[in-house]
Parts: sequence; structure tokens; C-alpha cells
Amino acid sequence: MDRYEPLFPLEEHFQKVLTYKGYSIYDVDHSVVRYNERIGKDIEVYNSLLKKGIDWLIDNKKTMTEDRYLWYSKPEGFGIQIHWRPDRKTKKYGGFSATTLSNDELKILTKNDKKIFLESLWKAGYSKEESMKIVERGYMRYRFNEDLEKEMNFIGYDMFVDGGPDVYLNFELITL
Repeated sequence: MDRYEPLFPLEEHFQKVLTYKGYSIYDVDHSVVRYNERIGKDIEVYNSLLKKGIDWLIDNKKTMTEDRYLWYSKPEGFGIQIHWRPDRKTKKYGGFSATTLSNDELKILTKNDKKIFLESLWKAGYSKEESMKIVERGYMRYRFNEDLEKEMNFIGYDMFVDGGPDVYLNFELITL
């Protein structure tokens, strides 16, 4: 069987925002724009969180492991979404970010509490009994507000319950 060669190969073009200790972070969509809109502090605060995240990866020996993170600065009140992976051309690991979330948007993600799932079901018109049954014994994805839902879907980040005591995230939330 012949190998398929695409007519137009995928070419990644991202804006490099930081190089630190030999690792680079790229803005793939609008992470810096979202930072400026939602946080509005000096860009060095953004870069400082990226540096802390890279230090965390180095300290935890995860610089060569692909994973998805939300690096969260509680004191500064924001988080940066990072997909840590090898570059498709160079194979060198780095961070790729599509968005920055404000403290208000992060409240749901940092709570780790099933009560927010129950409240969302009650708002949707479910009875307390039905809601408890779903949250305690079933599977349910959290439905973010409309604006945040679009961004969370775009970056592929999700929060859900699955018939147990825990709230799950399909990414790692790291408080730095």
C-alpha cells in the first residue's frame, strides 16, 4: 500500500511568547490576548507563571511527558492552559497555550465539589432526588456558562463526575 502524502501538509505557526531554561511556550490562538482582556496586569506576571510552570515540570521530571495542564496562580488570580508536547517538526518538548482563564472562571474548576453539579441540575429543572441519583451513581459532564463552554470545548478541557465521590478533570490543575 502506498503512503498517502497530503497536498497541503499541516504547518504549525505559533507565536513564541517565552523561552526559559531551554524550553519554549507558544501562543497558539489567543492566550496573551485573553490575558490582557481578563487580567490586564503587566505581561511579566503572565511570563512569571509560565516560568513557575516550567520549573514545576523540571522539578517533577515531566519535561519529556506529554500532558495537558492548567497552571494556576491563586495570588494573581488567573490560570494559563498549557498543552505540553513535542513540536511536530523538531520533536523538542514545549508548551502550547490557547487561552488564559480569570479567577472567576477558575472558581468552578478549583472547587472540586459535587455540589456545583447538583446546583446545575436544579437550575435545569431536575428534582433534588433525580439530581442526587445522577451525581452519585451516574456520569455527568459539567456544563460551563456559554462563553466559557466555547473555550473549554475548543481546548478540550472537561470536568465530570462518574458514579463515585470524586470530581474528575481531563487535565492536571497545578497551583503554583
